[in-house]
Amino acid sequence: MRLFLAACLFFLTMSTAHAATELVVYTDLEPEGLQKYAQAFNAKHPDIALKWVRNSAGPIMARLVAEKDAPKADVAFGLVLAALLTAEKHDLFIPYTPKGREDLEPTMYDHRTPPVWVGVNAWGSAFCVNTKELEKKGLPMPTSWADLTDPRYKGLLVSPNPAASGTGLSAVDALLQSQGEEAAWGLMEKLDANTKMYVPSGCKPCQMAAVGETTIGIASHVCAKTYIEKKAPLHLVYPSDGLGWDIEAVAIVKGTKNLEAAQKLVDFATSPEAAHIAKEFYAVPVRKDMQTPETAKIIKLFLPVDREKAAANRDTTLNEWRERFEKR
Repeated sequence: MRLFLAACLFFLTMSTAHAATELVVYTDLEPEGLQKYAQAFNAKHPDIALKWVRNSAGPIMARLVAEKDAPKADVAFGLVLAALLTAEKHDLFIPYTPKGREDLEPTMYDHRTPPVWVGVNAWGSAFCVNTKELEKKGLPMPTSWADLTDPRYKGLLVSPNPAASGTGLSAVDALLQSQGEEAAWGLMEKLDANTKMYVPSGCKPCQMAAVGETTIGIASHVCAKTYIEKKAPLHLVYPSDGLGWDIEAVAIVKGTKNLEAAQKLVDFATSPEAAHIAKEFYAVPVRKDMQTPETAKIIKLFLPVDREKAAANRDTTLNEWRERFEKR
C-alpha cells in the first residue's frame, strides 16, 4: 500500500486560512481542472477546504472498495461513471438530490430517487494528431476509427489501457455496444496492429502526440486544450463514426463525517459555475442551458451506451481485452 501511494497518488490541497471543514475528495480529473473547481467552490464556501487525492479511475475505484469499512474519502468527484458504477456495487455511496438536477441533460444524471450520482461534465474519445509528424510521413488526416486501421498508420498510435484508464474502457464499451462484439473486437484487433503502446492514462497519449513522441494519441478530447493553447502542432479529431464517451460524476462516500459539506460540493457540481469550468476545458457541460453549437455537435457523436450493462460486464470485457492485447 505504501508503494501504491508513493507511486500513484499525489495530493493537491486548496484551502482557506480559516477553513472549518476539510473534505477529502478522490478524483481522476487533471490538476489544471482541479485548481479551477477548487477556486470556484471556495468562492462560495470559504469555510470548506478541498483536499484532492488524484489518480486514474481504476486505482481510485480499487481504493474506495478497499477502504469500505473505514472510508478515508468524503466525496468521489469527477470519477468516470464506468468506474463509479462498478464501485457502487459495493454499496459505497449515499444517495442525494442536489440543487439544479432538473437543469441537467437527461443522460447525465442518475434517474433513481434520490440519485446516487450526478454528472460534473462529459467527454469523448478523440484523436490528438501531431500535424508536423503526419505531414513528415506524408499521411492523410484520419477522420474515423476505420481510418486508423489503415496499415499506413502502423506503429503511430498510442492508446489508453482500459484496465487502468476510464477513457480506454469507455471507448471499448462504446464500440462493443454500438457495433456488436464480433465487429468491435475485429476493429480493435486492427487498431492494435497499428498501436505502439498502451498507457495507463486517458491524457498521456495526447501529451505524447503534442511533443512528437507519437503521431496519433487516442485520448479524452478534453486533454487537448492545454497543448493547443501552448501552440503545440496538435489537431483534435472527433471520429465521424462515433465517440466512446463517459461522464465524470460526483457521489458522496458512505461513512463521511462531513455530510453537509459533501452535499454542498455535489450542489456545486451541478451549478452554472462548474459548467463554465467544464466549457473552459473543452468538456461537455451537463447543464442543458450551457450547451454550445460545438458541445451539441459532440453530443450527437456520442455512441449509445447502456451504463449499467457496461458496469455489469466490466470484468468480462477487461479479461477479454487482456487476453487479446496485453502482450505488450
